[in-house]
Amino acid sequence: MPTTSTADPAPTTRQRILETAIRRFARSSYDDTGLRDIAADVGVDVAYVHRCFGSKEQLFLEVLKRMSDHPGLAAAPRDELPAFLARQLFERGTVAAEGQPDPLLVLIRSLGVPAAAGPVGERLDSLFVAPLSEKLGEDGALRASMVMALLIGLRMMRDFLKLPQVAGADPQEAERVLTEVLAQIMTPRRACATPVPPAEAP
Repeated sequence: MPTTSTADPAPTTRQRILETAIRRFARSSYDDTGLRDIAADVGVDVAYVHRCFGSKEQLFLEVLKRMSDHPGLAAAPRDELPAFLARQLFERGTVAAEGQPDPLLVLIRSLGVPAAAGPVGERLDSLFVAPLSEKLGEDGALRASMVMALLIGLRMMRDFLKLPQVAGADPQEAERVLTEVLAQIMTPRRACATPVPPAEAP
């Protein structure tokens, strides 16, 4: 009788092109990523990439669709979100070393590219801002956007501009400070139950 293999099937050439594109877009910007480079990595002719995806823009859209939700963001308890996000920022070196492309890095590298601006904004919202906003409640959308602006800014200062004040900071201390700042942003203002009257002039 023939035996049935339980091993995962080998990825198709189209899947390998898409996985290679994800790694390429995580390393280089949209403009600096070429279909010929992706084709060479996979070992196929660039015409085959065109047949599979049509254009670089369409391939990039497929990359955005393929990227999964932010790991653990939906499952993280509300009161642990500041520490969770701060830890994520400073553990990205480990993620990169394990060969797992960082979805946020793919988005950051393509900021400001006209052809990618719309899809990047939509994916940034669906991957990070929307799920975070749901957890924050009151004024959640605004505060979630501010959180992501801070995290993106720090990533750019550390990984792209390589400013020594950020890149050379002690990771544990930087994570502690970032956790405190995020906690402040995520906490809604609450009106005082009883207004405090102004002090009378002597």
